Amino acid sequence: GAYHSLVVMSYQTVSAAGLNENGQLGLPLPDGSDRFESLDYRFRTISGGGRFTLALGTEDSLYGWGDNSFGQLGAGSHSPVPYPVRILDDVTAVSAGWYHSMALRSDGTLWAAGLNRNGQFGDLTTTNSDRFKQIAKQIEAVACGGYHSVFLDQNGTVWTTGNNNFGQLGDGTILAKTKPVKVAEQAISIAAGGFHTLYIDSNDVLWATGANEVGQLGTGDTIDSHEFVQIADSVKFAAAGRNFTIFIDKDDALWATGDNRFGQTGIAPSDPILSPVKVMEHVKAVATGWYQILVIDQHDNLITMGYNGNGQLGAGMPQWATGPHIIDL
Repeated sequence: GAYHSLVVMSYQTVSAAGLNENGQLGLPLPDGSDRFESLDYRFRTISGGGRFTLALGTEDSLYGWGDNSFGQLGAGSHSPVPYPVRILDDVTAVSAGWYHSMALRSDGTLWAAGLNRNGQFGDLTTTNSDRFKQIAKQIEAVACGGYHSVFLDQNGTVWTTGNNNFGQLGDGTILAKTKPVKVAEQAISIAAGGFHTLYIDSNDVLWATGANEVGQLGTGDTIDSHEFVQIADSVKFAAAGRNFTIFIDKDDALWATGDNRFGQTGIAPSDPILSPVKVMEHVKAVATGWYQILVIDQHDNLITMGYNGNGQLGAGMPQWATGPHIIDL
């Protein structure tokens, strides 16, 4: 999440650390926690939003908790929820933006809730919704950015909608959209950062568009792009933080580009990284927060690094201790 981190462990148990002012940890800890604490729930996947959390239960139901200012939990209210509540059934994937949520159901329909001021639902309106509403069908994957959304349909086509101030929709303009625009084909996965968008194509090439003020597009400069540009090849997974990009290549090496003020790329805090650099080898999985990353290495160790101002690295260390930290869960 933005200022909190969550980990799904073996047997689908979950631990959380970081800020909890809106109940986003799902724990009775008003001051949050600088160490990972276990939840009394089981989930198989989790997505952290601005100050809220979405999770997919073992029975394919969507749960949500935390900040609900714009109805992003989809529970029919605007009150914060300090513990997981069941919201929607038959869900196969979830994604949380800053103030909006997306849920993909087993029949390929896509549902949205929360803030829609920028058109991030793609439903031809800018009307918010505090309950999930269907917005698309025949969808394979979804990714929520800060205020935009990215859909991958069942034919491998990428669609984008919402805020476009930096060209993050990749349609060649900086105009917001309330109707999804087709921006790429032959894609196999998608990801969205605060104000940039990524996809991997069928040839394992990673592409990016949008904000580039600190090099998150990996082009060697700080010029925004309103169309997708190639970052790297032989890529099998990619993820985006607020203004940085990380990816795993076919040799299981982790690469990063963009903002590194807090060491969130996996190397010591530095000036922005304008082109991808290799930061770690033998990586099995990685996830991003707004300014932090969580890595699983070949030995199944959890390693956290980046901004720790709210204890979201879960290491029980001071705010300035950016890691890397190997976490004992």
